[in-house]
Amino acid sequence: MLKKTKHLKIRPLRLIDARKIIKIINSVVEEKKYTTFLKMSERQGRQYLKSMAPNETIFIAELDGKIVGFQFVEQFPGGMRANMHVATMGTFLFKDYRKMRIGTDLAARTFNWAKKKGYEKIVIWVFEDNIEGLKFYKKLGFKPVGKWIKQVKIDDRYHNEVVLEKFLV
Repeated sequence: MLKKTKHLKIRPLRLIDARKIIKIINSVVEEKKYTTFLKMSERQGRQYLKSMAPNETIFIAELDGKIVGFQFVEQFPGGMRANMHVATMGTFLFKDYRKMRIGTDLAARTFNWAKKKGYEKIVIWVFEDNIEGLKFYKKLGFKPVGKWIKQVKIDDRYHNEVVLEKFLV
């Protein structure tokens, strides 16, 4: 839980935030247990941010003026018209800022934005051994609907991924 003296602000990403976002991504990548992302350079991060479509976004979490995490929403992969109502999302927080409700506050903003953009459902996939991540998403209302076996391989270690979905309507 956030202490009352802490001030959390959730806001849309600005391009100037790229360097800090990349630091967060790279810190989570280095943990080698939460994401399939690869380490990014600042240039790669800026390219990614510029490539986002109008129906995709990132919300930033600032705690006492410091960017400590973010959550992204993207169109479901493939860009097919038949699944334009489905989004994916991901949550990235510096390790020391997890379990403080920051992800929950980000999600409230994300879900509201996604509904306004016409998304009806969000689908995510989480490493099966990421117990805290699974608990977090289940608390947000995501329901497991399947599992991919040996879906990810990091440093010669396989990870299964649990597929979860949440309906927004």
